[in-house]
Amino acid sequence: MINWNFLFLVDNDFDYKLRKLIETILENVFLLNADTCHNMCEILIGLREFIENHLEYEEKIMNTVDYPTRDEHIEKHNELRKELFQIHSETDNSIEVVNDRLSYVIEWLSLHIVDSDNLLSKYLNNHKINPDKLKIS
Repeated sequence: MINWNFLFLVDNDFDYKLRKLIETILENVFLLNADTCHNMCEILIGLREFIENHLEYEEKIMNTVDYPTRDEHIEKHNELRKELFQIHSETDNSIEVVNDRLSYVIEWLSLHIVDSDNLLSKYLNNHKINPDKLKIS
């Protein structure tokens, strides 16, 4: 399991949003482990929606600022979307199977934040772009 740490700091307004993303995932994993699969589908849907909203937010920023490696970054997001869809479609599986898939998602997000999101953050900082001040449609 992961916890927020200095490796996830990307030195701009993404920090708060990324930290919230990690915290929400961990809270949902805790709920899944505490539950007896009764609310598993609802928890997974909420988690998937939260992650999707974050990915869409990043993609809108990249589109707005014409981020040079936008297509590659979005392709990475699409890989995660496929995994999230797989988790959701397999909610009839055991909690162990879902936890294995969630472990993959957590590892993927950890690496993505440290690598791709950090590069995006540096690009925004180098161009003095504050994502919260962008007019994103």
